[in-house]
Amino acid sequence: MAYTTLPPAPCAGRPPSTRLHARVQDRTSRPGDDKASFRALGYGVLSAGLESTPSQQGLRWGAGVQNLADRRYVRALTGADNVWQGPRRSVQAWVESAL
Repeated sequence: MAYTTLPPAPCAGRPPSTRLHARVQDRTSRPGDDKASFRALGYGVLSAGLESTPSQQGLRWGAGVQNLADRRYVRALTGADNVWQGPRRSVQAWVESAL
């Protein structure tokens, strides 16, 4: 399994404290069991997010989407009848504040 994370980059037209990030997770086709009697398909999953630290000190916020395209894929398997699918799309948002 390979992960490629793009370095956070400033967003055009935004303060330098606003960053966009992306991650690509990919896996090639692989044997489905010890005897390689079948193969599991490969997959590619894209995740992206945005985070910012506004001018007010002590405040940070962010949002992200995992599995942006809501792709269904096989995350792990030990046999034809024992398959775990990868997580579906999820959206997260957060705010941090210093007290």
